[in-house]
Amino acid sequence: MECKIRVRVRDIEIEYEGTEAYLKENLPALIEYLAALPAGDELDTDHEEAEILPDATDPSKRKFELTTNSIAGMLNAKSGPDLVLAACAHLHFVKAAQTFHRKNILGEMKTANNYYKGSFGSNLSSSLKSLCKEKKLVERTEDIYALEAKTVSQLDKILAS
Repeated sequence: MECKIRVRVRDIEIEYEGTEAYLKENLPALIEYLAALPAGDELDTDHEEAEILPDATDPSKRKFELTTNSIAGMLNAKSGPDLVLAACAHLHFVKAAQTFHRKNILGEMKTANNYYKGSFGSNLSSSLKSLCKEKKLVERTEDIYALEAKTVSQLDKILAS
């Protein structure tokens, strides 16, 4: 079931539109995070479209200097979905994107020349669908994807090691 919510805490407003399951799973952590934010002048509000992750350490703000090729190696990528995940990790952690269009995912996959095969591109829809079913990705809107919060945490640990 699709649902929509808008939360405003002090100078921060967050709007979500998507699945009820994702909201139920992540809303409590988001509320906890918002409640722990500092008041007033201490907030960094320079970024208009910044997405706040439930984890107070917010790994999305950390910049890794890795290529999709190197991330695919760290993830031991052997299949299309593995390479999709590596591409999304690069977009999220290196390019600081919170959501990714399928064409950007495909473009990033192609930069991993040690791992990319033409069949991965032609099976992209299938790979995206399976990653959504495995709750590693969430489809925000048609052809726009984001990493699930648990996946972000898992990838952060792998990439930081």
